[in-house]
Amino acid sequence: MTRPRTLDSLNASRCLVGCELEEKERFWSELDEVIESIPTGERVVIGANFNGHVGEGNTGDEEVMGKFGVERNLEGQMVVNFAKRMDMAVVNTYFQKREEHRVTYKSGGRSTQKKRSEIEKKSGGS
Repeated sequence: MTRPRTLDSLNASRCLVGCELEEKERFWSELDEVIESIPTGERVVIGANFNGHVGEGNTGDEEVMGKFGVERNLEGQMVVNFAKRMDMAVVNTYFQKREEHRVTYKSGGRSTQKKRSEIEKKSGGS
């Protein structure tokens, strides 16, 4: 008999662009507390715009991400560190996307890439 599971879905978007490092670290610490408060065995999915590029390739970070990110920045490193701490994975890096599915704004030959991260708990139990 299969036991029903709870799915916790969080939208953790917070504009951290231009914020001091201390404020960014406080945000991640508060998010850690939220995730740690969710009972073990529940499935957790976070959809958020962290303004972070987690990096192309995954050398050293294979346990939390795939190979299809964008050049890593500080905010992206914070996403990867969070995923490691919480035993989660940045799931939208496991699949290659066509350019038109990654771009959010395009004008005059310039484009902006989506920065939305989808993070999911890896060991949600059964």
